[in-house]
Amino acid sequence: MSSSKRYCFASMSEIARQCSNLQTLSLSCCRNITDLSVMEVARECPNLHTLDRISEVARRCSNLQTLNLRGCRNITDQSVSEVARRCANLQSLNLDHCNNITDASVSAVVGGLHTLSLRMCSNITSACKDALRQSHTKLQLKV
Repeated sequence: MSSSKRYCFASMSEIARQCSNLQTLSLSCCRNITDLSVMEVARECPNLHTLDRISEVARRCSNLQTLNLRGCRNITDQSVSEVARRCANLQSLNLDHCNNITDASVSAVVGGLHTLSLRMCSNITSACKDALRQSHTKLQLKV
């Protein structure tokens, strides 16, 4: 682990311990954030409602309402499906530029969402988008 990653983990661990009532955390453009760092936040911050990275989040943050994964190119159907299974309160999901996501996981996660953003998701078919528009008329779909 590089020194910057160790520093980042230590900082995230301290934030998690000192801010256990944290409800919103943005990690956008934090390139050294690791799964271990996010796991620590998920473990220590049960009241978290908004987070923009994924890892143990789906397993530990059942109150999650907003998840922004924009540009997380390594996110797969498996992760999105885990979010769908575990985060019943999820209302907004941004998967823009997540090119490993397919129709299968999008169909699984859409259930209770109010907003779903799929801009520049090259593996989401037009047929899937059309089906979402027809079957989820109240969903704000951004494509």
